[in-house]
Amino acid sequence: MKKIIMTCIIALATACLPGGCSSWRETTMRITEKQLQERLSEKFPIVKTHQLLGTVTYENPRISLQREDNRVELGIDISLSNIAINGEDLRGTVEMLASVTYKAKKKALYLTEPQLQQFILNGVPEQNVQLLSGLFMPAIEKLLKRKPLYRLKDQKGFKNIAAMLVKDIRVRDGCLEILFGV
Repeated sequence: MKKIIMTCIIALATACLPGGCSSWRETTMRITEKQLQERLSEKFPIVKTHQLLGTVTYENPRISLQREDNRVELGIDISLSNIAINGEDLRGTVEMLASVTYKAKKKALYLTEPQLQQFILNGVPEQNVQLLSGLFMPAIEKLLKRKPLYRLKDQKGFKNIAAMLVKDIRVRDGCLEILFGV
């Protein structure tokens, strides 16, 4: 009888080795596109003064989590109050792709490595738009480094997973999935 009990204990212990019971040490947090959009909208408009561009207003952020490559699509409307065309501020739209990273010290998600997909400035010739995009992208990248996409420290139960490491961040089914584990 002792041999059977010992065999059962050894079998259970073997099943619970790192590969067998890893699921109890992992947690997946899902953040919907709607939740991200709400958080982003609360942070905008943002008005910044840039050395070369003057005063720029960033507003109406739009986020999309429909890609297959774990990147998010971000659109932002911009206006420059120092440059006028036909008596109105220069306005435009920036569409980009970005990766999502987690910064443990800040307990927040940030957009990184933005790649410009489309840059439109109303009333500006195409050759000048390309020149201006070279000025705007570093400014937008700096803005994204300073403004988190989403703070996790305010979430219920986050203290329980705060000690865990982020194993993966992926875009799936219109959600941002963050896999925490030890």
